[in-house]
This record gives sequence, C-alpha cells and structure tokens, in this order.
Amino acid sequence: MKRISIALATALWAGLALCQPTANAAQPVLKRNWEITFCNNPDKQCIAKVCVQFTRVPDQVDSMPLSGTWTMTGWPLNGRWVQYGDVVQFFGKYTSIPAFISFTGILNGDTIMGFISFVDSTDSQSGQNTGTWRGRRTNACAAPAPSQSKLLASDPD
Repeated sequence: MKRISIALATALWAGLALCQPTANAAQPVLKRNWEITFCNNPDKQCIAKVCVQFTRVPDQVDSMPLSGTWTMTGWPLNGRWVQYGDVVQFFGKYTSIPAFISFTGILNGDTIMGFISFVDSTDSQSGQNTGTWRGRRTNACAAPAPSQSKLLASDPD
C-alpha cells in the first residue's frame, strides 16, 4: 500500500509540475510583407496572389494595441487590421470602385496565416465573392502590377 501511495504522490506531483505556467515565446504580431493567395468558393480554385504590407499603428482600431494599416501592391485597396490573440482581421475599401474586402484568419507563428474566410463585395452587394485564403510572410513585395478596376477575387472567366 505504501508503494502505491508513493507512486500516486509522485504521479500527482509530476502532473502538477507539467500544468504549471511556463514562459511562452512572445506572441507573433502581424507586420511587414505577406504574400496572400485567394481561393474562391465553392470549389476553392485559387485565383489570385497579391502582396500586402502591414504596418502596426497601436490604437488604430478600437483602441486595440495590436492594430494598424495595410496596403495591397498593385490594387487600389487599403484599410485597417486588428489582431485578437492569434486571430487577425483586416478590412478595407477599394479606392477606384464602390466595393470593400474583409478577411478573417489565424496567425500561425510569425510566417503563416489565413485559412478562415474572405468577403470581396460591391457596396450594393450586387457582386460578391467569398472563399478562403492563405498567407506567407515574405521579405519584400514584387513591383506593383497595373491597378485593377474590378474586384480582387473575381472569377477568371
């Protein structure tokens, strides 16, 4: 019985030691350049790849310390972003047409994000695209392509 008590006490002590909070790595923060790939619903055909530059500007969105602005290379798009833990949202308006775009995703470390959803829509919602997306941090964005005058996630046909 004494051996069982010692074994049980040792197991409980080891279990409690594993449950104690430890120093975690710093939380990744959305910043710099990201290559984003869009995949439209319903077939998830990936139809666009762009580069987005994120700049941290604390309190830019609802007094949130992890927030800022973004611009998209080669597209008349810019807006604001906010991060809640690992969840990121960025949204903005086109500057050349009455339309908006909104993304929700997960920041996985400091080099991969995305995987939830995007909505790319005219303000009247007469034209709307939805789908998933993924992003990978990159050192620099390529030279901008000519500005586009349609929705970013428009089907290629």
